[in-house]
Amino acid sequence: MEHFSLCLNSYRSHHRIAEIQPGSATNRLQSTDSQRLSVVLYGTDQRRQTRLTETIDPILQELVPGDDGQQWYVFRSRPRCEKKAAEHFADMGMRHYLPLREQVSRRKGRRFSSMLPLFSGYLFGCSDLGQRLSAMRGGHLSQWLEVIDQQTLLAELRNIHVATQHGTGVELYPQLRRGTWVRVVRGPLAGVRGRISRREKRYRIVLDLTALQSAMAVEVEMQDVEIDDLAVSSSH
Repeated sequence: MEHFSLCLNSYRSHHRIAEIQPGSATNRLQSTDSQRLSVVLYGTDQRRQTRLTETIDPILQELVPGDDGQQWYVFRSRPRCEKKAAEHFADMGMRHYLPLREQVSRRKGRRFSSMLPLFSGYLFGCSDLGQRLSAMRGGHLSQWLEVIDQQTLLAELRNIHVATQHGTGVELYPQLRRGTWVRVVRGPLAGVRGRISRREKRYRIVLDLTALQSAMAVEVEMQDVEIDDLAVSSSH
């Protein structure tokens, strides 16, 4: 099983997830046969996220609504330029986020680890129009994508960050079948809601990133999960 991690301001590349139709720099993301890491999940509990943002994680402190005139956008980088684009954002003093995953390989008996972008060719930044135009002139980006639902984007990015930093891989309760809605009630993932994506020796729940038509999986302790009656009732 492949494990993923996210980190701010550390960058490498991999995994194509979606494509953008050619046109203006503000084209909306178009859905393709997106490469999904598993099924679908939803945002974390807002109170939990707020507490984490205020007291714990500097990355979560970045993932908050923009100031006046600023919004979060999805930026598409030129090939293998995700890290350079993020470094340019940092030099500009622009809030940004590049989700990463760890890739481990072995060569001649030695173990090598590298951090690769979770969504190849994409990173996220909070800017006004002037900052976006300046960022585009840096030569590392090809276009930006408008995100209408800012709250959902930020909730999903926080969800992915928290889950991938603290997720573990063990079995869930036997009565939790594939497709069952669950909520994490204890531990570092408390507040994360989702549904079981598969049932083998282990269960996985999945974090959705709607803006890129993609998702990623995370595993949780079985004693930390219960059926999410609220999600089940709202789905009917």
